[in-house]
Amino acid sequence: MRYGLAGFAMAIGLAANGAAGEDLSPEGVFTDNGHYAYIGPKGDGYEVEFLSVPDRSVDTKVPATVSGNHVIFTIPVTAPGAGVYEGDVTLAGFKGTWTHVKDGVRMAEPMDWPRTFPAPSPPR
Repeated sequence: MRYGLAGFAMAIGLAANGAAGEDLSPEGVFTDNGHYAYIGPKGDGYEVEFLSVPDRSVDTKVPATVSGNHVIFTIPVTAPGAGVYEGDVTLAGFKGTWTHVKDGVRMAEPMDWPRTFPAPSPPR
């Protein structure tokens, strides 16, 4: 029972740290109603594998800039879901802003993508 309580205490500590954005890896799979983003290691940094569900034939991989739990990546205009994604990764998900152009107008939309557990392999 001692290990069960210790594990529970560690989980509470991780949740508190994750909520505050402290010492949390940005790796994971995050989804909304049409997009999947897998943030994973690549060399000495990170990359995002991005999939737009309406057009499953386009699987875009781009580098990600990571500073602590803050992540920025850009999907090129030639790919579905084009724009700049910037936000913070927590245990709950990836929350921030999607900046893109729609009908010639620059828009900044809030995003709050839940983390998918357990983290499956990158979308294919």
